[in-house]
Amino acid sequence: TYAGEAIERHRGRADAYYMRAEAYYQKAQEETLRSGSWTSEWHKPCTLDAERAIRLDKKNVEALCIRSRLHSFTGNDDAALSDCEKVIGLNPRFARAYVLRGIIRCMREDHRGSLRDCTKAIELNPLYLWAYTNRARALRKLGQFKSALEDLTRAEQLDATLSTVKICRAQVFYDQGALDRSL
Repeated sequence: TYAGEAIERHRGRADAYYMRAEAYYQKAQEETLRSGSWTSEWHKPCTLDAERAIRLDKKNVEALCIRSRLHSFTGNDDAALSDCEKVIGLNPRFARAYVLRGIIRCMREDHRGSLRDCTKAIELNPLYLWAYTNRARALRKLGQFKSALEDLTRAEQLDATLSTVKICRAQVFYDQGALDRSL
């Protein structure tokens, strides 16, 4: 409601639309986890607010990142990559854009490109948990299991409660043939 109130008072504030889009995005993710599919009542308002923020401020890297994630979740990887490129062009120190681009590259089987992007994100922000988990995925796909496990250990140091890290670790052990450890 706070972002909504800010929008009501100042319709020209791109950051208010971005913030509400981020909240809608988080709601959509919660629903996706519950339902198992990316069809949510939050998807449309998230998209609309991200687009409004970008129309108001074409250099709003946060809104461009949300739009990139939305494009990726709906299967439009070319548009998602394009938004990542725009963000990196606007702010080459914005680590999230490198991770997003790395995720998309990994989905496209460009594991070396994903590795480069996630490494860049870690250089920019050594405390960025998602950079480590996504770099570990790329390393795993490249058969660099020891390095993948090292990244996952670092990710666990940053947040030991995150189940994604445990799932990635299990995948590495599975790929190594260590089925007992994968369980």
